[in-house]
Amino acid sequence: GKRGKLLATFSMVGGRYCALIAYILGAGASLSTIFGGSSVGFSLVFFICASLLVYMGIKTIEESEKKVCIIASSDFTHYGFSYGYVPFSTNIKENMQKLDKGAISFIKAFDSEGFLNYVKVKEATICGAVPIAVLVGLMKGKAKKVNLMQYYTSADIMGDYNNAVGYASIVFK
Repeated sequence: GKRGKLLATFSMVGGRYCALIAYILGAGASLSTIFGGSSVGFSLVFFICASLLVYMGIKTIEESEKKVCIIASSDFTHYGFSYGYVPFSTNIKENMQKLDKGAISFIKAFDSEGFLNYVKVKEATICGAVPIAVLVGLMKGKAKKVNLMQYYTSADIMGDYNNAVGYASIVFK
């Protein structure tokens, strides 16, 4: 119901922010080890600098009349016991493709919220789901179409479907 959807959304967003916080704290700890000083202080400086960089980049893109290329990089499904993700055991190639193409359909529809919800519901192992969702949100209303240029898996190249990773090249125009 409505409360379940709200709880799932809160859980998904909360998990993403917790990962971001862990990244920021890790950067602060690393910087304090290198330069000495407070890891909390370095975490705050890192967060402020990263936020300003993103903000300035978005503003520059909005004010520019030139064509801009924005890249979000991510693998898609990581399948196999090595990745701790085995939602199916037969027709692996077809099922990986079906799972990834389901996620890609939300990208092609400029639906970042639907994309993140799909990743959450399917427990998909798309490691760059948040950067992809940010890019989809940035492109909504700016790009006219989305093209899936190529999709393949590491198993298509290596022949090992016991542990495989999906890849997609997607272009917004």
